Amino acid sequence: MIKFEISESLKFRGGNHYCDFYAERPSEVVEALKDAWYGSGIARHGGELFLDVHLTDAEGNDVQIFIGNCNFDKRDRLYFNLSNLNNEEDYYPWYSFGIFLVGGTESFEDMLKALFDFDSPNRVLGSYIFKVGQKFDALPEKDRLDFDLNVLANILDFGKNNGKLFELIKWIFSESGLINFDQFPFCIDMERPEILALGNEPSSANLEQFIRQYRKDFGVKIYLPSSIN
Repeated sequence: MIKFEISESLKFRGGNHYCDFYAERPSEVVEALKDAWYGSGIARHGGELFLDVHLTDAEGNDVQIFIGNCNFDKRDRLYFNLSNLNNEEDYYPWYSFGIFLVGGTESFEDMLKALFDFDSPNRVLGSYIFKVGQKFDALPEKDRLDFDLNVLANILDFGKNNGKLFELIKWIFSESGLINFDQFPFCIDMERPEILALGNEPSSANLEQFIRQYRKDFGVKIYLPSSIN
């Protein structure tokens, strides 16, 4: 379940808080916007609605992110304008939650689908890789050498702790997994010999040895969003 906030701008005169609501699926968000469109009086007098989402991070913090503005036509068709992201830093709140569908040509439906796809690779692994990647430039040079290996070992350790180690390594080296890893804002070099060896010989002993050798705490937690939302 995700918390959202709707603000109304009657006759386009600023945004005023209208309501908070919780949704379990994208259709409930659209219905809440429609209810607000009529309940606020905007349908009669003109204006627009603004939508924010509240997401909970691994530390339990509430993070509010503006999604965009919208209106409905006379046939109740929704027209949604996603927020314009002009600077690289504008993307960071989205990336930190593994939402990489912002700022491009994606639709509101794409955005909602990503938000409610709680435990997708993007939401779980992508968010972790982005956040830990932000620490790379501040690391001493010697700690940068094995950074890719450290990050992958931490991911595999997460899979092991959740009883999904072999499923995870199989997905990582699948076509879908390699495509996902390549699109994350910080890319792991999947061509490193140490990593390629894992794909060639994914035995329990090899995987656990890799985890023991390269696991490193960067102060960033990998978690399942479904366990919090």
